[in-house]
Amino acid sequence: MKYVVDASFVASLLLPDEFSDQTQQEATTIFSKTVIAPEFLQIEFSNILITAQRRERITSLEREKILETFNSLPIIFSEKLSIEQRNKSIAIATQYKISMYDAVYLELGVRESAKVKSYDKKLLLVIKDMEMY
Repeated sequence: MKYVVDASFVASLLLPDEFSDQTQQEATTIFSKTVIAPEFLQIEFSNILITAQRRERITSLEREKILETFNSLPIIFSEKLSIEQRNKSIAIATQYKISMYDAVYLELGVRESAKVKSYDKKLLLVIKDMEMY
C-alpha cells in the first residue's frame, strides 16, 4: 500500500494548533507504508509555515523545528511531471474544478495506485468520488 500526502495533511500533523490525536494515529499508519508526494509539497508546506509565522501562529524557532521534522519524514518526492502526466492533471483539474496543485496529487495517486491523504474539504470530495481513500 502506498499513500500520497498533501500539504493539508502534513500541516495538520506538524503545526501545533492543527495537531490532533486522530492525525497522529493516521500518520502512524501512513508512515509505516510507502509515502510519496509531488516535489512541490516542499514549497507548498514551506509557504504554509511562512504564513503561520506571519500570522503569529508559530515563532521563527518553531518554524525551523517544524521544518527539521518535515525533512525527517520518510516522503519520496516524485520527479518532474512528464507531458502526459501534466495533461492528465489538467484533465482532472478541469473535470473536478480543482486547482492544478490538487490535481497533481490525484494524478500521482492514480499513477502509483496510492491512496491520497488530505484534509482539504474540496479535495476530499474528489478523492471520495475517485475512490482514492
